[in-house]
Amino acid sequence: MNEQLDWLLCLHNEQVNSLNRHADQINSLADNLSRLAALLRAEGDRIDGIVIREREDNQRMLAMDARIEELIQRIEVLEDTR
Repeated sequence: MNEQLDWLLCLHNEQVNSLNRHADQINSLADNLSRLAALLRAEGDRIDGIVIREREDNQRMLAMDARIEELIQRIEVLEDTR
């Protein structure tokens, strides 16, 4: 009877050790996922900033193109009146 209890206790201890190792691995994976999520958020914020700057630059470029076209037309009108 004592041997059976010892065997069951040993088996229980092995299972506890196995569960602890798995818990450690799960915690490690959770930490890695958390770090990756933070990196993804930071990268997303960086990309958002780039997109916003690109849009602003595009709007400035369109405004400059419109102004250049306006100036070209004014020059042509001035040249035609000579």
